[in-house]
Amino acid sequence: MEEGLSDIHMASRRAEEAAHRRFLAARWLHEMLGGLGISNEPSEEELKFSLRNGMVLCNLLNKIHPGIIPKIVESPPPSSPPDAALSAYQYFENVRNFLVAVEDLRLPSFEASDLAEGSLSSGTLSKVVDCILALKAYHDQREGKGFSPWKYGVHKLSGTKSPVKGLEDMYEPAITPKSSHTRKRWAIPGADVPEATDISGQPVQSLPSLVKSIISDKQPDEVPVLVEYMIKKVTDEFERRLRLQGEQNLKHTSGLIRTGTLEMQKCWQDQLIRLENELTGLTEAAQAYHDVLAENRKLYNEVQDLKGNIRVYCRVRPFLVGQKDQGTCVDFVGQNGEIMVANSTKGKDSYKMFNFNKVYGPQAPQDEVFLDAQPLIRSVLDGFNVCIFAYGQTGSGKTYTMTGPSSTAKQDWGVNYRALNDLFQLCQSRRDAFAYEVGVQMIEIYNEQVRDLLAADGVSKRLGIRSSSSLNGVHVPDAVMIPVANSSDVLEIMAVGQRNRAVGATALNERSSRSHSVLTVHVQGTDLAKGCILRGCLHLVDLAGSERVEKSEATGDRLKEAQHINKSLSALGDVIAALAQKQTHIPYRNSKLTQLLQHSLGGQAKALMFVHINPDNDSYGETISTLKFAERVSSVELGAARSNREASGIREYKEQIMSLKEILAKKDAEIERLQASRVLRSSMEVEKQKLRVSQSTRSIDARSRRSVELRSMEVIEAGSGCHP
Repeated sequence: MEEGLSDIHMASRRAEEAAHRRFLAARWLHEMLGGLGISNEPSEEELKFSLRNGMVLCNLLNKIHPGIIPKIVESPPPSSPPDAALSAYQYFENVRNFLVAVEDLRLPSFEASDLAEGSLSSGTLSKVVDCILALKAYHDQREGKGFSPWKYGVHKLSGTKSPVKGLEDMYEPAITPKSSHTRKRWAIPGADVPEATDISGQPVQSLPSLVKSIISDKQPDEVPVLVEYMIKKVTDEFERRLRLQGEQNLKHTSGLIRTGTLEMQKCWQDQLIRLENELTGLTEAAQAYHDVLAENRKLYNEVQDLKGNIRVYCRVRPFLVGQKDQGTCVDFVGQNGEIMVANSTKGKDSYKMFNFNKVYGPQAPQDEVFLDAQPLIRSVLDGFNVCIFAYGQTGSGKTYTMTGPSSTAKQDWGVNYRALNDLFQLCQSRRDAFAYEVGVQMIEIYNEQVRDLLAADGVSKRLGIRSSSSLNGVHVPDAVMIPVANSSDVLEIMAVGQRNRAVGATALNERSSRSHSVLTVHVQGTDLAKGCILRGCLHLVDLAGSERVEKSEATGDRLKEAQHINKSLSALGDVIAALAQKQTHIPYRNSKLTQLLQHSLGGQAKALMFVHINPDNDSYGETISTLKFAERVSSVELGAARSNREASGIREYKEQIMSLKEILAKKDAEIERLQASRVLRSSMEVEKQKLRVSQSTRSIDARSRRSVELRSMEVIEAGSGCHP
């Protein structure tokens, strides 16, 4: 591109220089010959037209060098009409004589065709101007106006060709010896003139060949008549060659453009390669960045697993129909778990910042929400207990996150459907190593009563919650457990459960959940190679929404339901606060909800909470309360979760232990019986001995009394015998 601009600039400078030289020549002609009928700054066409008949040139040369041209044709021949102009032959007679004289003076010359009509090809008139300026320099030197040596030499044409050669070749048959400068008739050359070619490489008939073809078979008296015709032919030839020259120039320009285009294309290709290399580097850097993020997320999850923190994901509900004109209290949602809420009516003091594991904006799709919970859910197949529960204000989107809308379109599935579908796919991929059995329970806690949503009489039947789980981890053993094998079974079962769930209309939600819904997935897997058994339990809890009675406008049954809901959620808050403060006593028994979640919140389990908030300004107070509760939940450390894994021989060992315990119990009972009988016999012997001792004692006492009495009598008798 720069080279093309340089060429244009150079051509412009050349044109300006040629015009300056032309104006200089015209002014000198005016100075030497007087008025010529042209301006001091004529165009090329004007200057050429004034010089075509050769009279100006001949008069100029005679004024510089008197008598050098003895005859100048200035009027038509006698046979011509009085008002006829000079013929083309007479014109070229003057030009020929001028060129011969200039050649004798060894000055720069030009060709007669340079003054022909239509000959405006590049460089033709410039030769005429150079010749005039050479005459000016020659004249100045003769007049002594300059002291430098003559700087113009003979202007050599191509080869050694005479400046009038072209004229002689064209008009030789018509020239007769009229002066010392005229020549004899010349033969028109033919074979020794090379053939020209056009830009396409095709041969073009040369000018001498064209003249020869016209006059070779003509008589001498016919030649003058043909001169005008030949001039026309010459003009046509010049015009054609001018077109060829234009085409050649166009071809040259096209070549320059093509070259520039190729160079620019090469430059673009180089830039493209450089950009591709830079893009590759950026892609690799981005991939490395994502790898680092994935590694950090993995390490963070491992730390969370070791510490046992409850993961907290916050989701902002989009505005509902008719709410878009309301202001939002959500000021900022960050990519690293930050969320800032503010109340526009309270100024900058209302700005509150919270940090959680993840924050989803209003436009977050269902699959993105599930993707972050997927690793936690999949750990159920490895024998871990997992609890995922949704918390938030009424109408904040808890049921939408856990279940999805009423439609069963796959892209709208909630966490419940996606979790079971993912577990089935993972079970299928592990079928060569593990054999899994999956069962589903679905219950609700309504007004502090546990009801089975999958049983025909679930509404009326009341269930109990075991404080300590049995061997298979079931906390509500009387609830119906239905085996499932694919997603279709899950869709049917959950549809039944949703139909049986208690819902009602409030001022805040047309279909407000009036109960806590719990979907429990029990998984038992057997390692086909080692024979060990894995037991996992997944609780998917959709909590009823917290609400203020004055806002929900609840009355009657709805008021009673709201009171029970708020009581159970308050009990959940007390449990979370006690866990966060690491108190020794955790009040799990304050509600059915906390009793059910005791095993999940009490340790050795993985827990995740989806906290939902409404974006409108009217919900600012509830939003702050919800986020503060979620902040307390995120600080709870449950300790490292433990996998429920049993080795292949544990069951046999347990059965043997139970058998041995039974035997020991029997032995203990027999020992107690024997000990009791022995004690009884011993007591009887003691009684007998006591009786014998008693009898012996009594006989001894009797004998002692008798002996005492006898001795007393003897003493008495002896005393009586001693007295007279």
